[in-house]
Parts: sequence; structure tokens; C-alpha cells
Amino acid sequence: MHTPRVCKILKVESEAENIKTIYFKDRRTSSRIIPGQFIMVWIPGLDEIPMGVSHTGLNSELAITVEAVGEATEKLCSLKEGDVIGVRGPYGRGFSPPGLNNLIIGGGTGMAPLMPLIELCVREKINVNVLLGGRSLNKTPFIKKLRDIFNPKLECFKVTTEDGSYGCRGFVTDLLDEIISKNSFDRIYACGPELMLKKIYDYCTEKKLPLEVSLERYIKCGIGICGSCYIGSYRVCADGPVFKIAELEKIRNILGEWTRDSSGRLIQL
Repeated sequence: MHTPRVCKILKVESEAENIKTIYFKDRRTSSRIIPGQFIMVWIPGLDEIPMGVSHTGLNSELAITVEAVGEATEKLCSLKEGDVIGVRGPYGRGFSPPGLNNLIIGGGTGMAPLMPLIELCVREKINVNVLLGGRSLNKTPFIKKLRDIFNPKLECFKVTTEDGSYGCRGFVTDLLDEIISKNSFDRIYACGPELMLKKIYDYCTEKKLPLEVSLERYIKCGIGICGSCYIGSYRVCADGPVFKIAELEKIRNILGEWTRDSSGRLIQL
């Protein structure tokens, strides 16, 4: 399980500016993964990094969605069909199974680990509402994919962009009152920038709503040994990356405030 399996890239799609989705096959991951879990991706000759799975398809097909923000992610984004990556996992704790009525909130590439959950809801005909936020049209992934899943005229899919270039102008959290006032949700799932997640956490705490969020921290080993991904007393790679609202209560003073760099140094968000 902890030895990387070599996987050939099937295809690469451009999702948005500097954001690519890479498709490959890995039978071990596809047979075990729960939406929200992550895999460790080895880039030959360079590095190994954690990635959320953004698609689970037929015949062991999987995908990761990556934004080019550093050396390792830039290399991943440069790979082509036929190139290889190494994969180990899946790791961590994923999302709880959907309820009868679900709300999914993603910010930018934070929508990636939520996409298999959306695919599951659509496949099983489970009611799901989706909110997607981004900086601008050309920097927000998954808009086309989600438009293909949901009729854009339906209330169940809404997009916000900070510059107003698509959908509603503003932040995705601006839509919480509107959508929650019209619906009763059994599950609320979220992933994205931590400041966004903190706002959602505060809102759901005040309203006493169910919430699960996927957190991001610097992960080296992926199996809870190295301690690089601690947030409070939690190891994100082993205790998360998905946390329920009661667990977030224990780190409410850290959430949206601090993270750590590769050396373990605290950095203010």
C-alpha cells in the first residue's frame, strides 16, 4: 500500500488558467477510495505530494486536478498523455455518505475532492445543491463539468466570482443565507481556502447545521508519522483530511488563522 504504483497518464484536460486534470488508472485506489480521501502522487525524479482525487470513473479510471503553484505542481501540469506518475494510497478519512438532501460548497481547486461526492449523488439520484466560488471565470475550475451535470438555469448549481466575470459577483459564502433559507440539509460539505471554511464553520455553528470540511496542510508521509501536518492535536493526513463540525470546535482558534510551511514554521493566513 505504501509503495508507489506506476500509472500511465491517459489524458490531460485544461480546467482553467494553470489548472489541469490528469486522468489515469489505478485499480487499488479505485476499489478502495472514499470521496474526500487523498493519494500521494510521485513525480519521477522530483517529489511526492498529496492530491485529492477529483474523479472516479469506470474501469479503475481516476483523476487528480492540480494548479501550477510551485515546482512539483508545475511539473505535474506539464505532463502529457503516456507519461507516468507514481501513486500510493488512498489515505486519510473521507466524507460521510450523503444524506437525503445535501449542500456541497467548493472554493477554486478546493472543489476537486468534492467532485466524486457530486458524481455519487448524481449517479444515485440523491438531492444535491452545489455552490462554486472562484476569483474569475478563467481561474475557476469545473464550471463546464458542473454545467454539464446541472442545467445552469436550475437553483441547485450556483457560481460566484470575485470580479463578477461569471455568475454572482462576490464570495461563495455570500450565498449561504439565500440557499439555506430555502432548504433543509442533512449534510453540508465544504473544501477550499481556509478563510472561506472558517466563515462556513462560524455560520453553521451559529445555525446549528451539520458540516464536514476537508482541510489542507503540508503533508510529507501521508500516514501520520512525520507530524508535519498537525493542526492543534490533529494529524490532517491520518485524522482527516475531513473533519466534522464538533471536531473543528477543538481547533476553532487556529482555523483560518495559522498554517505551517515545509519547515514546520507557523505562518499566519
